[in-house]
Amino acid sequence: MIDLPDRLTTDGVRSLEIRWILPGPMDTAVKGWFGRFPTAEESREDSYLFDPLLHGLSVKVRAGGALEVKAYSGSPGILEMLRRACGRLEAWRQVDLPDQTGEPRR
Repeated sequence: MIDLPDRLTTDGVRSLEIRWILPGPMDTAVKGWFGRFPTAEESREDSYLFDPLLHGLSVKVRAGGALEVKAYSGSPGILEMLRRACGRLEAWRQVDLPDQTGEPRR
């Protein structure tokens, strides 16, 4: 049994996400399209819970630290970019489990 902290925040963070996984470096047109938005590069290794399968939920430990639970809220459709990549937009709501001090694990 997990002992949840009294100050567990359930409001969460809402996001609209899309992922494109393409081989090789980004070409100039793709870099230009993304260059219009504030971005930051990051590299990390996350560990996902795969068993048991929880339909509509994603549970992971981010880079060996933060425990994140995300609930799928649906999809407004497909986004195609420069005729090179196509992906489904996904709406999610994320809740971070706080540590023993009540602060989010980030």
